[in-house]
Amino acid sequence: MTPSGNSGAAPLKSDPTTDDIPARPFNPHRCCASTAMTALVQDVLRFMEGYEAYYKKRKRRRNAAAQATYEATVEAVVCDLVHRQLEVLGGQVHVTQSHQILRSKSRYKDVALGKTLSDILKVMSAEEMSFISLSAGERKFTIKDQALNVAVSGKQTVLGSGSRLLRLIEGSCITFADIGRTPDEEVILLREPKQRDDKPGKLVEYADTEETPTLREQMQVINT
Repeated sequence: MTPSGNSGAAPLKSDPTTDDIPARPFNPHRCCASTAMTALVQDVLRFMEGYEAYYKKRKRRRNAAAQATYEATVEAVVCDLVHRQLEVLGGQVHVTQSHQILRSKSRYKDVALGKTLSDILKVMSAEEMSFISLSAGERKFTIKDQALNVAVSGKQTVLGSGSRLLRLIEGSCITFADIGRTPDEEVILLREPKQRDDKPGKLVEYADTEETPTLREQMQVINT
C-alpha cells in the first residue's frame, strides 16, 4: 500500500492545552496500513533496539514469538498515539498497568495489552528516547467503615506523543488512511447490562459455538 496524501486528515485543534483535552482509552488493535506508517514504526523500533543494546537491557535475544509480540506492541502504541494526534493536537490515551489485567487472557485483548507492555512503555518514555510522554497511574485504598471494608479508586496511566515521535509525524505526511486495525480483533462483543447510562456494560467472556465463525465473518464485512 502506498503512502497517503493529506486528504482524509482530521481537522486539528489549534494551540491546545493538554490539560483541557480528555484522554481516551488506548486502542491496542491499531496497526500499520501503509508503507509510510510501517517506515515510521521501524524507525522507532530501530532507536529502541539501540537503546536496549547500549544500556544492556537484555541478557539474551528474544525468541521469535517474543520478538513478534514486542514489535506488535510497539506498533500498536505508536499507531494509536499517531491516530490520537491526528484526532486532536496534544491528544492523549489512558491505559491500564495492572499486572492482573495485563497477564490475564481474554478474547477481547490484543497482544499489545500483554505482560511486556509496562517495560516497553518505560523504554519508549526514557529521556533518551522521548517517543512518548507517560504520566503514571495510581490506586487509592480507602477504609469505608468500622468493618474495615475497603474502597478502591484511582486513575490509569496516561500516554501522549513525545517530542521525537512528534518530529517523525511532522515529517511523514501520515493521515488516518495510513493506520488500520488488526485482523484478529474480536468483533462480537457480549456485555453485561448497563449499570449507568453513560457507560457500556462490562464485557463478558464466552465460548465459540458452531455459529460463531459465520457471525464473526458477517460482522467483519459490516465493519469494513
